[in-house]
Amino acid sequence: MRSRLVVSAPVTFILHVPQGRTANDYELVRLHIVANNRQFQSVAGGLIHESSSSLRDEIDFLSKQIGPSAYQIVLGSEIGEGEFGFLAPQDTASPKTPASSGQIFTFAIVN
Repeated sequence: MRSRLVVSAPVTFILHVPQGRTANDYELVRLHIVANNRQFQSVAGGLIHESSSSLRDEIDFLSKQIGPSAYQIVLGSEIGEGEFGFLAPQDTASPKTPASSGQIFTFAIVN
């Protein structure tokens, strides 16, 4: 595992988002370890065509708003083991993509 945060499922996350954003603006992605890197495929990143959903590493999640800018996300054991990350939305005012600006919050799930 490469992530510093290692948890076991079920796990609850509290996601604090900037004003004007919601948890639905974020993507939960499964990361694949390749050599010394972690990779994922995402429609938002423009890497693949949207119709090829079986190839995407995006994982659906439900969130519950618990404060003005706070959301609770519970991931059950059905997510399985591995490396994951919450990918922050691209800032439309910035030419950088989320991945290139380092806006991914990673964690590993183990049993």
